[in-house]
Amino acid sequence: MPDRPTRLLRQRYHPAVVCVAIGAVVVTAGLGARYSGVASGGRDPSLGLYRWPAEALVALGSPVAVVLETVALFGFLVRRRWIRAAVLAALAPPVATALTEVVLKPIVDRTRGGSLAYPSGHTTGIFAVAMVVVVLMAASVWLSPTVRAGVAAAAIGVAMAVAAASVAVGDHFATDTVGGACVAIATVLVLGVIVDAVADRRARDRGG
Repeated sequence: MPDRPTRLLRQRYHPAVVCVAIGAVVVTAGLGARYSGVASGGRDPSLGLYRWPAEALVALGSPVAVVLETVALFGFLVRRRWIRAAVLAALAPPVATALTEVVLKPIVDRTRGGSLAYPSGHTTGIFAVAMVVVVLMAASVWLSPTVRAGVAAAAIGVAMAVAAASVAVGDHFATDTVGGACVAIATVLVLGVIVDAVADRRARDRGG
């Protein structure tokens, strides 16, 4: 058995990957059009003893936390010498976050409590990391199918918990988090296809 897989996304998965990526883009654009220019006051829900756990979950999607998660994942993949995966891990979270913060938030201009809210940046960041993990687990050859499924499910579960917590503490509407998740999903899948295509071409060039 090889130490690492050749591709991130097997070619037989490409039709499904394309459909999911297009669907994510459509949802992001549709919600953005629906809530463009909408302004709402923030709320400060009384979560009692649950406020601290909720805020701790939200912090997992903060820019600093996402950078640390990305660096840790990148370092692990470099040690495994899975370069395609390391490149995807290094690119996906910052690209997805930039799309959300620099491009989509100003365009949509949905505000909550005076801050741009759509798509959710915290959700985008943590879902980008989680989706990278999902792609790697789908491609991995050194773990059993059960372990791979469990790791992928755990990563998505954490991302969903962060999204739910950001709604619970009043930072975002649920639709903001859906938009953030869709941005991350589309970004990771598109970058995965691009990284594979570039790496395959370089491999063919070296072989020639």
